[in-house]
Amino acid sequence: MKRATLIAFAIFLSGNYALAAQKALNDTECQKVWVEAVQSNDSLSAVGAAPYIVVFKEVDVDGNGQISNSEFKEGCKKGLVHEKSASN
Repeated sequence: MKRATLIAFAIFLSGNYALAAQKALNDTECQKVWVEAVQSNDSLSAVGAAPYIVVFKEVDVDGNGQISNSEFKEGCKKGLVHEKSASN
C-alpha cells in the first residue's frame, strides 16, 4: 500500500513539473496573447483566461478574480501563460 501511494505521489509531482516547465513567453508573444484574450476590458476573468492559463490562481496574485495586465506579464515570465493552441 505504501509503495502504491509513493508511486501515485511521484506521478502527481511529475505532472505538476510538466506544467511548471512550460516555455515562458517573451514580451512580444505575451502582448499578442493579452490583446487576443482581453477583448474589451482591462482585465481577464477566469473564463476568458482558460485558453491561455492553466492555473488561474497562480497568475491572479492579488486573488481578486481578475488578472490585470501586470499580473499577466508576470505570468508570462514565469511560464504560466501560453499561446492558444489549435485544440483550444
